[in-house]
Amino acid sequence: NEYEHHKVEQFLTSTDTAQQAFGTKVIFAAPDKRAEEANKFYAEVLPKFIEVHEAHLKKNGSNGHYVGDSTTLADIKTAVFINRVLFLRPKGANEVPFSVEKTPLLWKVRETVDNHPKLAAWKKSQRYQELDAGTKTLFKWE
Repeated sequence: NEYEHHKVEQFLTSTDTAQQAFGTKVIFAAPDKRAEEANKFYAEVLPKFIEVHEAHLKKNGSNGHYVGDSTTLADIKTAVFINRVLFLRPKGANEVPFSVEKTPLLWKVRETVDNHPKLAAWKKSQRYQELDAGTKTLFKWE
């Protein structure tokens, strides 16, 4: 239905915007500035993102999905975003504000997507591990 499609697009775009900000502000920051930039991102960008997304996920029944009870692009995009922010935490940066305790509904989306059998198998693969290692090498991440 049109309303559900709009909601998926809305949260897909919201997460994409946050992910682009993370790339611009943190990933592409000078290596000696990454921790500082990450801390700013955690304090200035993520609180509103978390507030809006957690509220919507609660309205959808706290079921690990943005719309209805099936996986959408919004779910996948958010899980990938959370995983990247956790994976690319700069050395010396504050704790990432995503966790089961701090963001239970976003965490549930992440777990729901990550536990899909095909994605879980992919993440265990040698190729996935090589790509993760390559990401850190490409961006000179410690």
